[in-house]
Amino acid sequence: MKRVAFAAILGTVLLLVSNLTLADFDQRDEDEAKAFELQNREAARKEALRKQKLEADNTKAKADMFRQALGAQANGKSDAEVIAMMKAQQDAAERRYGQQAQEAGKTQDHPMSEEQADQALKQALEKASGDESMSMEELSNMSDAELEALARKAAKRQ
Repeated sequence: MKRVAFAAILGTVLLLVSNLTLADFDQRDEDEAKAFELQNREAARKEALRKQKLEADNTKAKADMFRQALGAQANGKSDAEVIAMMKAQQDAAERRYGQQAQEAGKTQDHPMSEEQADQALKQALEKASGDESMSMEELSNMSDAELEALARKAAKRQ
């Protein structure tokens, strides 16, 4: 009977010790997980700050470049105002170019075929050079010096 009691007590002690050891491992795992999560949060915060600084530096550099381009118009203006002024100028230029392209497109409703383009180029060259017998093949076979001479001759005629 002593043996049975001793075995029961020993089993109970071993069970309690193993539970305490497992509880200690669980607590250590939780502590490590919390530390890892804190490290990740800190890394994400640092990355966000780095990106914010980089964006601010880029904005400052862009404003300085635009300030130089705008000259006196940019004096006394904030970076945001300078960037907005330059964007407005760029938008206006794009609208002008778009209108010019639309007006140029209105003059010709249908694109030229390759034959029409060749004929138009030939007529322009004939008018410029005075040589009506020149073909596209002859033009493509000309050396650079011959083409420059033809261009100078055409410029003198105009």
